[in-house]
Amino acid sequence: MAGQPQAHYTPGQAQHLSPTLPSLPVAATLTSAKNRILRRKEHLFHAGEPLSHPYRVMAGVFKSYVVYEDGSEQVLGFHLPGDLIGFDAMVGRTTFCAVMALDTASVRQLTTAELASLYCKGGESEQSPSHCSAAEVSDSHLHSPVIHSMYDEILRLTRLLHMERGCSTTSRLASFLLEYAEGQSRRGGSRLTLHLPMKRRDLAGYLGLATETLSRAFSQFRDQGLLAVNTSDIEILNLAGLEAIAAMGPAASLHSQRNSE
Repeated sequence: MAGQPQAHYTPGQAQHLSPTLPSLPVAATLTSAKNRILRRKEHLFHAGEPLSHPYRVMAGVFKSYVVYEDGSEQVLGFHLPGDLIGFDAMVGRTTFCAVMALDTASVRQLTTAELASLYCKGGESEQSPSHCSAAEVSDSHLHSPVIHSMYDEILRLTRLLHMERGCSTTSRLASFLLEYAEGQSRRGGSRLTLHLPMKRRDLAGYLGLATETLSRAFSQFRDQGLLAVNTSDIEILNLAGLEAIAAMGPAASLHSQRNSE
């Protein structure tokens, strides 16, 4: 049926999607740390591939997306340094989406010890998740970077659904720019100077807009003195103005919820 998601294949890949793989202990699959550098448009993995380990983005920006049977593409998200990619590996499933580098980028495969450290004590523990104490399970686990990353992903997708259902074009763009700036700021970058390596078409698809509609919104923000736009480089000139526009949409309460944590 047209419109159904399908795997994005390359030669040599399996020709079907398997819903699950045999469950394997984390220690059996995450055995060594490897850093990988990817060129622009190079895939980290395709839909339908089994993953043996999650990745942490070290540099650059990635996009995750699915391709439908009619050939259309839906962007699911953009991933910045510090983000975790490949949660499928943690539950023994094949990937349902593809992930591609938007510029020169690098990732690190997480080892058993690194994943356990992130899971147990927010980066301070070297013990495996199976050896965490009851106190750690009830407290530290809930505040670990892994749990926070999963929660952020759920919140981001929920916010995206809200935006597509009831937000204006300008509210969607303002919300995205604020979220992107917030993420960049959390990683030690500027909150006002942004580099957007994604194509306008990709960003438009992510926000549920036509490319021409998104271009008009950027022009409107520029003419209103909210932004300075130079191709992929954006400077936020009026942060309060953007926040006011974003607050007009139903996703505003979710954005406020994330900021208050």
